[in-house]
Amino acid sequence: MTTADGVGLFRDALVTIGADDGTPLERLQRAWTDHVQHVWEAPHITGELADRFRALWERYTGPGDDPHRTNLREMSNDEVRAGVTELIELALDVAAARAVEVHDAPG
Repeated sequence: MTTADGVGLFRDALVTIGADDGTPLERLQRAWTDHVQHVWEAPHITGELADRFRALWERYTGPGDDPHRTNLREMSNDEVRAGVTELIELALDVAAARAVEVHDAPG
């Protein structure tokens, strides 16, 4: 797994959030369950980006003892918007990091 895989997961999450079915919270939950959680599966992102992802996960994932839980906590509409905004910002930064990797790759 590579940063390219991470870019794909974030892209798919944003497509899910941008769909026109369900409430914003329902779409964010679907993106969280279907795509965002998979960022944990391999080292898709590292360093500062991984720290930001961990903080995002901890802020928005509901409480529980299961480290693999994907249920979001209860949120107001403003909190949902903030979570989506943070996810978009992180996705853009992961894509930018991937572009740097590709540019700096030998060959």
